[in-house]
Amino acid sequence: VENPWRMPWASLVLGRRGMELAEAAHRCPAPAGEVAEEQRWPAVRAYGEQWLHFLHTQFIPEFTRSARRHRIERICFAGGVAEQNWTMLREVLLKAGSNELADLPPALGAKSATSESIRLPILQLAPRGSGLIGAGIY
Repeated sequence: VENPWRMPWASLVLGRRGMELAEAAHRCPAPAGEVAEEQRWPAVRAYGEQWLHFLHTQFIPEFTRSARRHRIERICFAGGVAEQNWTMLREVLLKAGSNELADLPPALGAKSATSESIRLPILQLAPRGSGLIGAGIY
């Protein structure tokens, strides 16, 4: 694979290791000390774009379909990667000035399976130590 980073969801299942993969692929420093957000932006943007791709092409269509008994109504991000990078991730994941999930950028080369009528609000970042179970989306 010429550019493995562009493969959908390669890093999402890896949690913090996934962000480390993004940092390495984009030659960005890890979040430590006085590292400026601008230095990390390419890695965080790519990680966020993978979330958008996964949400729009897999998660939302599956969990909002009418035949589903318990449909999702909102999304909440949690965990260390979200906590350390939320100020930048929210620029990728949310529509500007709202708490609504951003549309899938055409540059990602995939058609969203999400219906235009489905608009899920994004809740505030889950509190640290909230006891949520999973990889980062609830």
